[in-house]
Amino acid sequence: MTKIAASRGIASLTGIRGVAASWVFLQHIQGFATLALAAPWLMHLRALDAAPRGIELFFILSGFILMHVHAREFVLVDRIMLRRFYVRRFFRVYPLNTVVLLAIVPIVLLFPSFVEASKQYPGAHYSYKIHTFAWPGLVQSLLLVQSWTLVKLGEWNGPAWTLSAEVLGYIFFPFVARFMMTQHSLRRCLLLGTGSLLMLCLAMLATHHVFENTNPSGTMGAVRMLFCSFAGVCLYRCFAMMERPPVHPDLLCGIGIAVPVATMFVPFASMLDVFGFAALILGLAYQRGAINRAFASRPALFMGKISFSFALVHGVLIAFTEWCLRKPFLEHSRLFGAGWLLAIVLSCVLLGILLHAAVEIPGLRVGRRVNDALDRAAGVAPRTRPLTTNR
Repeated sequence: MTKIAASRGIASLTGIRGVAASWVFLQHIQGFATLALAAPWLMHLRALDAAPRGIELFFILSGFILMHVHAREFVLVDRIMLRRFYVRRFFRVYPLNTVVLLAIVPIVLLFPSFVEASKQYPGAHYSYKIHTFAWPGLVQSLLLVQSWTLVKLGEWNGPAWTLSAEVLGYIFFPFVARFMMTQHSLRRCLLLGTGSLLMLCLAMLATHHVFENTNPSGTMGAVRMLFCSFAGVCLYRCFAMMERPPVHPDLLCGIGIAVPVATMFVPFASMLDVFGFAALILGLAYQRGAINRAFASRPALFMGKISFSFALVHGVLIAFTEWCLRKPFLEHSRLFGAGWLLAIVLSCVLLGILLHAAVEIPGLRVGRRVNDALDRAAGVAPRTRPLTTNR
């Protein structure tokens, strides 16, 4: 097999990010759709109940893609490489997160009833919501450290917890990458990756998150990210050392899809989804087969490119619109509700496109300019590298 240059993206892995983001979005809009269409059965769809499990897919994919883009940079870890990586990651995540949070502030100031409604929670696992939109939480969210500690000072943008966990992963990534680049045994890399996922399964069992089918987003969320991201790094190292796929890529992808589909009917086994996600990512990395072509399709690629902005912007928009329209939905026809449902879906997509173009891409360019300026100040030749939105 001809290995893919690190500067090239893997289209189907961008596409799967879009599909996974859409899956999570559908779960987040499930309550809105149920109310808008007066269709209680929507709250009992197994496919949407399982959507939070896809978070691990994002985390494994993050480690894999970071290695695909940066592995050669960390054959040796030095100060210049660390600075370049951290500056690039900073401008990848913080500008967009800050813009979204600042856009939420006027809603909090102008609609105290919405703030009070947001503090309601369905069970003990969500008791932290009593602090939703608390001002100390804004600082925690701006710094993207909300998943780093046991203390939850107040949620402002629910989906951003995954970004907070990823920032923690970014901090450790250069050192993990350096360690894995010293590993030249395929069997050892496979054991390390498998062991990491097994440790996550044991942690989920020990904390009862498997039995109660919860989607832990606090410190346990960071634990999920660290184990999955490390597994993704190991998976890429295995991929880099394999001369050919162990089986046909379509079979790998098929297994990767079949596992989470099967566990929808056996929720206790949902912890095994991570192994399916790893198989799916590995299969897609070879860029062969019908499943790869499906994930590399234009709709999937489109959603993959805006997935970061789309994920950050839709949570509060859905919640606020649902709060505004709860009474009108009860008084009007399903056609009225369907119109609003379509409007909110289109609004989320359009805002994702806008933020991707106006904040995300310019942020990457600013990060590159900052790195180039710091290189010149240090007397180092600036690196020539492509602009990429891979996470």
